[in-house]
Amino acid sequence: MLLLLLLLLLLLLLLLLLHYYLPTTITTTTTITTTTTTTTTTILLLLLRLLLLLLRLLLLLLLLLLDYYYYYLLLFLLIFYYLT
Repeated sequence: MLLLLLLLLLLLLLLLLLHYYLPTTITTTTTITTTTTTTTTTILLLLLRLLLLLLRLLLLLLLLLLDYYYYYLLLFLLIFYYLT
């Protein structure tokens, strides 16, 4: 149970880092690079977005594995995610 909570907090931290790191990589790489490297950064960006989506799904699955008391945490995280 405690291990699941720690994993959940780690996953949440990783999601927040990816969420705030991703928009800065878009603006800096597209303005500086050429067209050949822009396509590779676009592919990399799509892979990062896919990773972000998979991490969100994993977060939801971890929350569902916990007790029903943690559904309030799930509600809070969903509200927090959609407000940011």
